[in-house]
Amino acid sequence: MSSAISRGLVGMETLFPVGDVELCVDTVGSPTDIPLLLIGTTVATWDDELVERLTGRFVIRYDLRDTGRSTTVDPDSPGYTLRDLVTDAVGVLDGLGIARAHVVGIATGGFIAQLLALDHPSRVASLVLVGTRPVAPGPVDDDLPEHSPAIMAHFGSAPAVDWTDRTSILDGAVAAARCSPARHSSTPPRPASTRPVFSIAPVRTRRRRATAC
Repeated sequence: MSSAISRGLVGMETLFPVGDVELCVDTVGSPTDIPLLLIGTTVATWDDELVERLTGRFVIRYDLRDTGRSTTVDPDSPGYTLRDLVTDAVGVLDGLGIARAHVVGIATGGFIAQLLALDHPSRVASLVLVGTRPVAPGPVDDDLPEHSPAIMAHFGSAPAVDWTDRTSILDGAVAAARCSPARHSSTPPRPASTRPVFSIAPVRTRRRRATAC
């Protein structure tokens, strides 16, 4: 049986089983509204301010397995693959009784969103990708930018984290946060009232490799 967790102004988080794990899912809006599945790393990936502006949509956020309030496992031997995370996304939709949703994926969530569209096209009404890249084997498309060399150098040189030591885990999280592009930006953020909110539109058809890893 699922258990509800109050989050205050924005919505309710619910724990419910998906396969062999339990995922923490947050929904905002009416189930009769247009369903919008946001796939990041955790519920907190998507700012409450953004979600509050997506009126008229049934917004769904969730913690991926092994993050947030969802089921966690041994980090040194997780025992699951990217395809399992795709199955989890389908399970979230199934658990909410949603046959088809508009999907937005950011970073790792973008990998999941792409494979969700490839493996389960009937479940994806449209696809928006943010800060991610193709997951199909082969070179990146010529019209897509490569990862920043500074970002790749940072993650490639990060010290190993001792998952049994709280201090080591926190130090690793701080080191990663210090490489955030927002931290190094000299441009002040725009007021919330002037920031664009993405609109739902059909997926732009493109020829792309259909084989995914």
